[in-house]
Amino acid sequence: MSALKGFDRMAWVLAIIAILPGAYIGYLWDRDFRKIVSPEYEVWQEKVREISTKHDEWVAKQYKENPKQAEILVPAVGKPQIPPQPDHWKYPFAWVSAMAGLFISGPIFFVVVLFSVRGTIHGTIHFYKWIDRELENIISKVNLNQKVIIGISVGLIFFIITYAIAQNLAWGRAFYFGKTWFVWIIFVTIVGYFEYKLFS
Repeated sequence: MSALKGFDRMAWVLAIIAILPGAYIGYLWDRDFRKIVSPEYEVWQEKVREISTKHDEWVAKQYKENPKQAEILVPAVGKPQIPPQPDHWKYPFAWVSAMAGLFISGPIFFVVVLFSVRGTIHGTIHFYKWIDRELENIISKVNLNQKVIIGISVGLIFFIITYAIAQNLAWGRAFYFGKTWFVWIIFVTIVGYFEYKLFS
């Protein structure tokens, strides 16, 4: 039970730490969700449209009145002068977004991390205890010859499954341990535990 309490404390620590990234993500989300197009940008867009329209009309007029002169004049004049572009978006006040992240997103991350970590730990421990109990019940009913057959069969089945998984992970090279080491460690752990329980 002391180990379980230790895991619970670890879950609380992780949940408290998760408040900070949660608050930051909430801050970014609030700024992005409540941003609006700035009035200065809308005015700039209107000016750009007006300047472009006038320039296009002037070019069309030049080609209509004197095409030969327009071929020289229009390239010489070039494109119209566009005023510098202001900021596209107007964001809410930073402190408002920070408060939204801290008091909304931060607690959500806290709750999600706390219960997911604690649930995973408790679920894993209860599953382990159940497996352990079921194994002992099965093992107590078989003799030594049956244990040998079961031990070989289970080891072979797990090897085939692990080999297939490793093949997929390493593009057909199951024993390329640079990419498949963790699969084989899991295989050795599971089979080693099973064989230990079987013959202990």
